[in-house]
Amino acid sequence: MLIVLFPMMGMAQQDSVLWYDRVHELDEVTVDKKREPYSRKDNPAVELMRRVIEHKRLTDPTKKDYCKYDTYQKLTLALNDVTPQQLTEGALSKIPDIINHIEACLLNNKLIMPVTVSETVRRNLFSEKPLRHQKVTIGERSEGIDQLFQTGHEMVKTLRDFFTDVNLYEDNIKLLKQNFLSPIASGAIAFYRFHIVDTVRVGQERCIHLAFGPDNQRDMGFSGELYVMDDTTFQLRRAVLTIPRQSNVNHIDNIKIWQEFEALPSGEMVLASDDMMIEMSLADVFAKTVILRTTRHSGYSFEHIPSAYFSNRLKQNEEQRAKVRDDKFWNEYRRTRLTFSEQRMGMFVDNLWQSSPALRTIGTAVKVMVDNYIETGKPSLFDIGPVLSTVSVNSVDGLRLRIGGRTTKALSRHIQIEGYYAHGFRSKADYWSATVRSHGFSLSAARDICYPSDPLMPTDKDNLFAAWKWGDDSKMMAYNRQQLAYEHVLPSGLNLSAAVKRETYEGRGSLEFDKIKTTELRLALEYKGWMVSHVVGIDGLLGGEWRYNTTEMRWRQKTSLKTWGTLRSDIRAGVEWDGKPWPLLFMPAANISYLAQPLTFALIDNMEMTSDRYASAIFDWDINGRVFNRIPLLNRLKLREYLSLRTWWGHGKPYVEAAVGIHNILSLLHVEYVRRLNYISGLPSANKQGVRIRAEFKF
Repeated sequence: MLIVLFPMMGMAQQDSVLWYDRVHELDEVTVDKKREPYSRKDNPAVELMRRVIEHKRLTDPTKKDYCKYDTYQKLTLALNDVTPQQLTEGALSKIPDIINHIEACLLNNKLIMPVTVSETVRRNLFSEKPLRHQKVTIGERSEGIDQLFQTGHEMVKTLRDFFTDVNLYEDNIKLLKQNFLSPIASGAIAFYRFHIVDTVRVGQERCIHLAFGPDNQRDMGFSGELYVMDDTTFQLRRAVLTIPRQSNVNHIDNIKIWQEFEALPSGEMVLASDDMMIEMSLADVFAKTVILRTTRHSGYSFEHIPSAYFSNRLKQNEEQRAKVRDDKFWNEYRRTRLTFSEQRMGMFVDNLWQSSPALRTIGTAVKVMVDNYIETGKPSLFDIGPVLSTVSVNSVDGLRLRIGGRTTKALSRHIQIEGYYAHGFRSKADYWSATVRSHGFSLSAARDICYPSDPLMPTDKDNLFAAWKWGDDSKMMAYNRQQLAYEHVLPSGLNLSAAVKRETYEGRGSLEFDKIKTTELRLALEYKGWMVSHVVGIDGLLGGEWRYNTTEMRWRQKTSLKTWGTLRSDIRAGVEWDGKPWPLLFMPAANISYLAQPLTFALIDNMEMTSDRYASAIFDWDINGRVFNRIPLLNRLKLREYLSLRTWWGHGKPYVEAAVGIHNILSLLHVEYVRRLNYISGLPSANKQGVRIRAEFKF
């Protein structure tokens, strides 16, 4: 009875614009090696795709002088492949009225249980001369298990970041936080194999039907079908995408993407619908989940767009109203119906939370793992954490315990307070920190100890996993700090910040120096990866005893190398124009723990290199399996390569270290071997080589 009921229920609820059951699909494209070897020379499919790629700029509507259109998107997270047995036994059976929250999914022909649904309406604005692009969210709502947590909006944001729009006109498609090469990218001919299947009609248009797949089935690429207009425009009419089963992607059982292009009255072919289904198996606890993304584009216009429409201030005002849209707005802009389960999501969440203590425990545990904080109520006014900084060890304190937390927006949307108290058992010292933030201003005070390079590390200085040190951990210093800061982001994206800070330093452990008292003023500008700052030390102000001027510049960039992964670059330089106490001179981001941390130096010891001027460059290259995918047997392990080159120049010749690593080990671990390339002879204490490790989640 159950099996018969659900498909009928799903049919009644199906979105009439879905054409899944009318499209012939290929799960993947393989090449039969018993036939003639694939050749790109004199291949009609290749010649056709060259024409498609050559005409891409002419057929991309966003490359016109002006382009405007609206996007409606619905994103649903659901438990996948629910069985009748699960509804009569186990945790699901304890949820009241659960049978009415199960529905048939027409995209995979399985029973699913939606747990979160989010909707957004976005206005897209493009200008070619000058080149400008603005995406303005004018409507946004979410309902489901994300409402069980104070930071549930972050969960929805993460889903949107991972399962983004697929724009075939872009060479690199960011999906699952990975780079996939578009089948109509400039380098697609060398990466994919194309075959002409047939000539067919799609709607009223005559199209050439092509099948394609990556040259190496384990690379980060799509396989599927393209339907190209059989005329001189060579425009896309339809695309059906998936990934090969052997692809070097983690946790994904199946991906299907369906795109439909339609002709406007003016003749342009534009993307009208973009649907995605991703089936995942993250772990035994979250055995089977499915993401359903339904996207509809409408209201295309190529008329002149006034410059005022690209204003960040206008964007901010619209996005403030986006979260409070009423039913009238959604009835107007919603381009697909909500299913029965999606409509009653609020009732389902109430039943879910009240019926199962086990689910509440799992939900809280997941929240702690993701957010690193523990909520104290519903709604939580104060979160306890960071959890991973509760217990740590250092050479001065020995065992160190820390308890802290932060207020939430449920307590106040305008004022945020955070801080901690810590105790060192060997030193018998007490430490504390407190910060108040409001409208861009922050007032903070702290009394604690740290390693000199701790402020340069990406992790919290008390992070449990960073407590295991290889280097000289006896050199520490105590600080007593008070700071008033202000930060403001202009509509152009330029970030302005200013701070006045009073600080006292004293040596701890084996680091000995006289007490240092400073008062300084810092000004900084940051824009699109560039940062420039200047610090003035003021003698005689608030007890400051040093006068100095320090200037620093930094450029940080993440560059997609298409099928060869991603390169992260960090280049910076600084100069001290006057005298400054030597413990406060420039020093590299020396990571003296065994925890591999990006954009840091893994073999420079604590206080080993200090200078009044410096230049530094770090390049981290994630090759993403491009090499290992071509090695028999090894390619079955889905391992990914990593290379890094790091250099620091202070006085004398530059210091250089290099790293070779493997990540995605068991879909979780990153291990790298690091070696110094110079500054070895005559330095018996220098750490010449080492192994660093970290855990990271990646698709």
